[in-house]
Amino acid sequence: MLFGRHRVHLLWLFCRVEREGSRLTGGVLGQPWEAEGVTLDNVLYVEVWGFGQGPNFRDDMAVRNPDLVNEAFRQYAIDFGIERTGRVFQEEDVPLSIALNALFPVQQSEVWNKFRASVPKGPIIAHGMNNSSALLPMGRGLSEQQDYIKKTLDLIEKNTGVRPKGWTSPSVYFNADTFRACASNGIASTRWTRWIRITSRFYKRPKENSS
Repeated sequence: MLFGRHRVHLLWLFCRVEREGSRLTGGVLGQPWEAEGVTLDNVLYVEVWGFGQGPNFRDDMAVRNPDLVNEAFRQYAIDFGIERTGRVFQEEDVPLSIALNALFPVQQSEVWNKFRASVPKGPIIAHGMNNSSALLPMGRGLSEQQDYIKKTLDLIEKNTGVRPKGWTSPSVYFNADTFRACASNGIASTRWTRWIRITSRFYKRPKENSS
């Protein structure tokens, strides 16, 4: 991602976007599109997985128990990657939102305090308890999801002083009850409905050249 005064290039998987002023053009998987008045939303997912859980950077080591190699990579990303990302956005004067696991400030308090100091005004989006062993209680009814979301919001507020108004489920894990559970807890927006709204409002194929 390169930040410039007049143009922003984003390279995300197979997506390339160019922005000049309010006009946005690009392509996803080879399909061109264009849009007007689109806001680029930068979100850093600040997560904890629990020992032995999470991405494997060395698949050949994953069969080991304990898998100390992949665990060291994951901890390195937390210890150095998160704070450094916050500094880069601060130096570039680019807004950054934070999708936060509620257990992160509890388990990684020193990292969280340093990171938060670099982006003190970054909006916090609730991102569940953690990304592995404390996910949404799927299939147990609406009330259990309501309780889970409330506990997540309470814990984030206790440790950050901010009660989030946005929600994104950990590990992209949700069902139809999740939307109702979010609404009952005062959540004003979710990452999924926002993308659906943006896509339906702004997506259009460029006009074909009639010549």
